[in-house]
Amino acid sequence: MDTRGALAVGHLLAERYHILSVIGRGGMSTVYLAEDRKLPGKQWAVKESRKHSGHKEMFYEEAALLIRLDHPFLPKIIDFFPPNEEGFSYLVMDYIQGETLQQRFIRKQYLPCSDVVKHSIQLCELFDYLHNFKPRPIIYRDLKPSNVMIDEQNNVRLIDFGIARNYNEERTADTVQLGTVGFAAPEQFLNRQTDERTDLYTLGAMMYYLLSGGKHYGIASGDRPVEELAEDLPVAVRKVIFQLLAEQPEDRIQSAREVKLRLQEGAGEPVAFRSTEERSHGSQPDRHSGKRRLIVLGGLYPGAGATFIAIALARLLNDADIPHALIEHAGNSPELHSLLFGERHAPVEYRYYTDPDFLPERPVDLRWKDGRTEWLPLPPDRKLEGEWTADHYYRLLYLLDYPVAILDISNRWCDPAVQQMCKEAELILMIADPYPSKFNGPDTQESLHFVEGLSNKAIYWIANRDEAFSGRKEWLSTLPQPPLCLIPSFAGKSLLDAQWKGRIAQDDPEILDTLRHVCEPLLSLIAATAERGGRKRSAWLAKWFK
Repeated sequence: MDTRGALAVGHLLAERYHILSVIGRGGMSTVYLAEDRKLPGKQWAVKESRKHSGHKEMFYEEAALLIRLDHPFLPKIIDFFPPNEEGFSYLVMDYIQGETLQQRFIRKQYLPCSDVVKHSIQLCELFDYLHNFKPRPIIYRDLKPSNVMIDEQNNVRLIDFGIARNYNEERTADTVQLGTVGFAAPEQFLNRQTDERTDLYTLGAMMYYLLSGGKHYGIASGDRPVEELAEDLPVAVRKVIFQLLAEQPEDRIQSAREVKLRLQEGAGEPVAFRSTEERSHGSQPDRHSGKRRLIVLGGLYPGAGATFIAIALARLLNDADIPHALIEHAGNSPELHSLLFGERHAPVEYRYYTDPDFLPERPVDLRWKDGRTEWLPLPPDRKLEGEWTADHYYRLLYLLDYPVAILDISNRWCDPAVQQMCKEAELILMIADPYPSKFNGPDTQESLHFVEGLSNKAIYWIANRDEAFSGRKEWLSTLPQPPLCLIPSFAGKSLLDAQWKGRIAQDDPEILDTLRHVCEPLLSLIAATAERGGRKRSAWLAKWFK
């Protein structure tokens, strides 16, 4: 293929851009260094391409997309020219003085682990921006060392958006499968849909290449051994790399922001690894450095009392002076706002976490706080734009600077986002009450099967509305394990009095004192050092299904 460009040194493009030299050439494009005649002394990179020859509409669509992008790790597009009669189109963009990661790797033959991790974290920040771009995410799909520039400040700039595209969740496969062998994800060669996780695979493949002396993962001899990676690479970072390189997208880390957090934790979070945004806050402490626990809490079936227990746990953590947040799952029917008397107690300009403009750096007076509790209910009118996924929750949990977050899922155990959060949770609490008519419903059985599959998770049962009755012993024996807590059936008068007085029932002194006593094992579990590893469960399903 003829890779010579149509422009010559000395040419004046559009009576403005004076071509000074050729910077680089590829299969379909040539990049020139140009001087701006309207802005003397200003230099730009001009990319000439035949990719859109005969397809002006596609060029305008791509150019319009690129011009809208605005991120410190992307070169800014400032001008463009559609395909001419010879089929050449032009993009004018920032000229980045530096070298590509590939050039640096070849020149040095070795890159320090700290540099690779730093640049990978920066790429995670950029992918997080692209993957959350509106109206649709942008999937880059061709990450490799030769497409990553390192500027004079030792920061990354991602170049060559030749095969980037908007993600369309309605499509089951890409129209064109492209990627670079050695870095492309398996789905790019199997006629499958690519999505955000495709970019995360390519990030893992690039890290492996740079940290193994230039070996490609999975080429020729199958998956490469871990011993090929640099010896001084932290174990936690190795784990991240191999998670990113999982063959199935669902087995990878699911969001760029989560990858960034794990890389920061694995590398010890030195200041040099913090994002531009984090560094801009000066000497403020890193609010994400502490261990945060996610507790997923739900009823085995509707009406088991999951929200009552969730509020009770929140008030007990407040009583124990443990900062925390209570999140009402986006798939629930809105209930928490009403139980908390939101019309009276929510901040005047309160933003619900499901709002598109929910802000990361929210002023304290816009947080709905009650002592050590932050409430995150659903809007009572239930106007939720789009479906909430696990990635949404990763972002939300990243923003919540509390040691404990409680996710009240009602009985939505079969929701894909809930199931992913269960895999990330420190504790899973299952709520059941003594009404046997609810045990054998099809949704209950499906929830039980899902829970049975979480063999490596710490799952605890809570018996709600416990009181003396003829079948109490049989009821408790049907649970897969002895309940961690027995929550009594509180008098209806106490609950009604609290409701009609506009107070949270769990704040009633008598109710709170009882909860302190019966929930002591749960509070000790939360406060203790993390107890990982689930409990093996015997063949108890027959008791529920008979």
